[in-house]
Amino acid sequence: KAELVQVDAELSEVVRELEPPAAEKNLRLVADIAPDLPPVYMPADHVKSIWTNLISNAIKYTPAGGKINILLRQENSLIAGVVQDTGIGIPPDGMDQLFSEFYRARNAKELNIPGTGLGLAIIKQIIEKAGGEIRVESEAGKGTTFTFTLPAAGS
Repeated sequence: KAELVQVDAELSEVVRELEPPAAEKNLRLVADIAPDLPPVYMPADHVKSIWTNLISNAIKYTPAGGKINILLRQENSLIAGVVQDTGIGIPPDGMDQLFSEFYRARNAKELNIPGTGLGLAIIKQIIEKAGGEIRVESEAGKGTTFTFTLPAAGS
């Protein structure tokens, strides 16, 4: 059920959980969290799902030695989260279908990286249901940046 949730606390927990798999691949996981962020009003497990999906995807699709930057900021009445990686990127022909159920980018399949193609579809629904939005920028071979916003509670 929806409740007041500190997005930064959920992010910190997910980063702690995902540091070991990142370290196994020699990935640098860097979280830059602004202080004194207002909460959002949504189920806590939904907030955790957003971070878990985006960061675990970044770990999965970033080759050893890469870097994952995570940013969390307030932008006016919105909480903005960013997950940026130096991974394999998404080919241009896959960008428009990326949030579709069961869609997997051609290069992910070619590299035999496991996945169901459901995670991004699910978190897009979670974010939009909460009144936010998600967008992606990517260049094949250079990395991907996911940016999402959620309305701050009481705004």
